[in-house]
Amino acid sequence: MFREAFYAPVNDYVLKMKIIVKYHLSDDRYDIESEIKPERVKEVIEEFLRTQIGLGEDKSEPSDLQIYTITLDLNLDGDIFTINSNTKNKSLTTGILFKLTLLIAECSERVVINGNQIK
Repeated sequence: MFREAFYAPVNDYVLKMKIIVKYHLSDDRYDIESEIKPERVKEVIEEFLRTQIGLGEDKSEPSDLQIYTITLDLNLDGDIFTINSNTKNKSLTTGILFKLTLLIAECSERVVINGNQIK
């Protein structure tokens, strides 16, 4: 589903897409690096968030950091998401990603994708 629509391909053999999100707590800013077309990053994150609905609350103690890093991988051979983060709390991770989708929708200056301000 995602391969043709979302990936800016280098070759035909890529089976994974990656989004790396760095959330800077001090100035409420997001820096994103990804191979995904910038205009499709929000859609991929939203699809991941849909997979999290109904999984329940994570009561783990979250990390107290100034910069949170979240790496979202999408395996195109089956549309399977994997996620890694330094938040130590899945609810915090999904909250950071949810807020990011809202800011992308309003073209906030607090979001930079691959070094470029979103438009």
